[in-house]
Amino acid sequence: NDGYVYPLAKMNVKYIKPAKLSDILVIKTEIISIEPTLDIKYQIYNKNSGEKIFSATTMQIAIDVNTNQSKFVPPERLKQLLEKNND
Repeated sequence: NDGYVYPLAKMNVKYIKPAKLSDILVIKTEIISIEPTLDIKYQIYNKNSGEKIFSATTMQIAIDVNTNQSKFVPPERLKQLLEKNND
């Protein structure tokens, strides 16, 4: 709706342990930075054992859907959503 897409530009993944179908998983995400790229950290834990079983980071770039140009400053809508969630 804001006129931007955020394609994945880079991903770093570490599979630590497998999960079983019956496991309950806890997924934690954290936005590391939004400028000049959207960098997100992911961690998955086994709820029963508390062990981390997966970690990853991604780098995504804001692309204007009308011009297909990269935007190196976060779109206002993204900044507003993040500021609202930090309040």
